[in-house]
Amino acid sequence: MNKSIKIFGNVPYKSCVAAQVNSTVLLLLDWQKSGEKGVFPAKLFEYLGAGRPILCISNHETVVTDLIKKTNAGVVVKNDEEMKRVLLKWYREFIETGEIKYQGIQSEIMKHTREKKTKQLAEVFERVLSDNKQR
Repeated sequence: MNKSIKIFGNVPYKSCVAAQVNSTVLLLLDWQKSGEKGVFPAKLFEYLGAGRPILCISNHETVVTDLIKKTNAGVVVKNDEEMKRVLLKWYREFIETGEIKYQGIQSEIMKHTREKKTKQLAEVFERVLSDNKQR
C-alpha cells in the first residue's frame, strides 16, 4: 500500500471530526441520482465546519457544488485533468508554505450551521401550523 494513503475501519464520530479538522484537504465525492436532487450530504456540513479546503469531484452542477462555490470552501473538479491541475497547485503551495490556505467565506458558511438550519426548520413548522390553524 502506498505510504500516502491510510485506510481505516469504522472510526468514532469525534475522532472523525478531529481528523477532518487536522487534514490538509478534504475529499468529497458528489453524485446525483434522480431521486436525490437537492439533497445535501451531512458530510458537506461537517467539512464546512472543519475549515479545511474541500476537493469536490462532480461532473455536473448540484446543490453541493453550488454551496462549495458560494462559500468558497473548496474547488469543484469535473475530470482527471482538472483534478490533476488543482492537486499540483495545492502540492506546490504546501511545499512552499507548509499548508494549503483555506479561503472559505465565513459569513456564508455560518448560514449553514446546525443552529441556523434548525431555526429555519422550526420557522417552516411554525408557518405550517399557523396556516393549518387559520383553515
